[in-house]
Amino acid sequence: MLFKKSLGNAIVSIALSGLVCLVPLTSAGNEANRVPDLTSIPFEELMDMDVSLVSKQEEKQSTAPASVFVLSNEDIRRSGHQSIPEVLRMVPGIHVAKIDSNKWAITSRGFNSMYADKLLMLIDGRSVYTPLYSGVYWDVQDVMLEDVERIEVVKGPGGTLWGANAVNGIINIITKNAKNTQGSLLTAGAGTEEKGFSSLRHGGSLGKNAYYRVYAKYFNRDEAVYANGDRANDGYDSLREGFRIDWDRSEQDQITLQGDYYGGHSAQKTNLTSSTSNFTKDENVTVRGSNVLSRWTRAYSDDSDVSLQFYYDRTERDSTALGETRDTFDFDFQHHINPGGMHHLMWGLGYRYTGDHTTGSYTITFDPSSHKEEVFSGFVQDQVTLVEDVLKLTVGTKAETNEYTGNEFQPNARLLWTPDAMNAIWASWTRAVVTPSRAYTHMTNKYVTVAPNTSMQTIGNNDLKSQEVMSCELGYRVKPAASLSFDLSLFYSEYDNLVTNETTSNSLVKRLGDKMNGETFGSEIVAHWLVNDSWKVTGGYSLLEMRLHTDNSSTDTTTEIKKEKTSPHTMFHLNSQFNPKDDLEMNATLYYVGSVPHYSIPSYTRLDVGLIWHASQEIDISVVGQNLLDSSHPEFGDSAPFMTEVQRGLFGKMTWRF
Repeated sequence: MLFKKSLGNAIVSIALSGLVCLVPLTSAGNEANRVPDLTSIPFEELMDMDVSLVSKQEEKQSTAPASVFVLSNEDIRRSGHQSIPEVLRMVPGIHVAKIDSNKWAITSRGFNSMYADKLLMLIDGRSVYTPLYSGVYWDVQDVMLEDVERIEVVKGPGGTLWGANAVNGIINIITKNAKNTQGSLLTAGAGTEEKGFSSLRHGGSLGKNAYYRVYAKYFNRDEAVYANGDRANDGYDSLREGFRIDWDRSEQDQITLQGDYYGGHSAQKTNLTSSTSNFTKDENVTVRGSNVLSRWTRAYSDDSDVSLQFYYDRTERDSTALGETRDTFDFDFQHHINPGGMHHLMWGLGYRYTGDHTTGSYTITFDPSSHKEEVFSGFVQDQVTLVEDVLKLTVGTKAETNEYTGNEFQPNARLLWTPDAMNAIWASWTRAVVTPSRAYTHMTNKYVTVAPNTSMQTIGNNDLKSQEVMSCELGYRVKPAASLSFDLSLFYSEYDNLVTNETTSNSLVKRLGDKMNGETFGSEIVAHWLVNDSWKVTGGYSLLEMRLHTDNSSTDTTTEIKKEKTSPHTMFHLNSQFNPKDDLEMNATLYYVGSVPHYSIPSYTRLDVGLIWHASQEIDISVVGQNLLDSSHPEFGDSAPFMTEVQRGLFGKMTWRF
């Protein structure tokens, strides 16, 4: 009882500190060596970071002709978050919804689900989506967050450079060069929801201009709860190890080699089916995987360079309903050249092989159970300077060949106008596609209707066309003062060949179809304000409208309504980073997320607050409170009684650099 009272008092104290952090404060301590002065770095660097997702080469965020947002290592460190999905909550316009302790629904600009297929996720340029569902297994996507240099997020299509599934957005997590992670670092912490976590990293030298780091990371996350307070039996634990080597072989050649291995257990309630009923089973899903990536870059001159990247990825999941083992090999070559004059040319070639083996059940089966796929691709893009330092046009296309729909072309055109150093206006038109996944073409899913206890099934369709989007965007960036900037984006997208559930001649069988189309439109605005030497504020607001329609020939009467109602209409967030003293940091983020009507989830407001004390040059101690405004709330997922809720959380953490 005494512990609960103390915990409650601590939470209230942190909440009050966070609310203070969100209102104007004028006092600021003297500059300290351990605490970064937010204005010791030029505003252009603090708010205008380098990005590479838009054009596959480094450029300033302010002149990137796309809706782009960057989370820096400093943003991630100060947030206190311990997982990639929690960090992504800080990106305006990204809908991050926790389904249970180990499952997430994450996407941008609509169509959210546990396997959202319109958002491409990369880690150091390595695609981590699964071709089985064209989604992301978020429970196994992890890195040591202290080693992340930045996270780049582009909202809107990017298929011209990144290929299929880059329809509504792209996320790339970029880790630091091993040269920048020398020495040792140890973190450890525990709390109510983050039951225990620790990581250890060591970096050193392998000789002249060659550096390495190795790391290990472990965490154990608590179960979620149902609305009635019962435990959901969905805890998760994982151990991950990895390495990275960076070698500047010469002034022209850079070589990177990195890899990871992980294993863990995701507890869950698995929905199963017999010939007469649906039932659930509590189980621990075993997950394992490994990957290795190598990249060679050669700079022939300031105007010409080439890069060659290869990665191998293996994933294993063992569940009662479905088991999967997958191996993926990916090669990517690109050449950037400036032939002189107005043109800045980039082209590349790619090849991907992926093979899987599935173990099905009465509920879910794949036919065939094992499958191999190959994707061949090539792209070309030209950035044309129409007026020096004022007007640029970027045009390009990507061609891909896959076994489901044959040849796919994903063109785009982007125009950037920078009349002066304070203003930038950009516009784009893009076509992008989502190619069919194994789940859409080869899967059979059986279920039983409530009455009259009839066994039904939904089967895949080998004749599905690619889902496609034609998207137009308009953006405006302005810096009215040296410490203030705004970024506004408007978008309108038309979708075709969206997936539906169609009846067949057999009343007990439904077959997937592609008989839905629709439109989405909306706006996103982001503001950055450097208030003074010790205080930075970032705010974001997004608005989304969806209008979906089934074809006249469709027999599906529910999917269009469901898809329209699985994403919030509005989202808002406000992040404050404040240094009240030389050795103390206060960080707070306030979120508002609109309702998700399909799951009867009301809108909610969330407050996360963190305090970081720099106890010495080597040691930091932090306390973080999450979801402080209510004891629990639902965000996404199954209907009652199986919908879990996100609980209020509190944890402490120590970081030791030695």
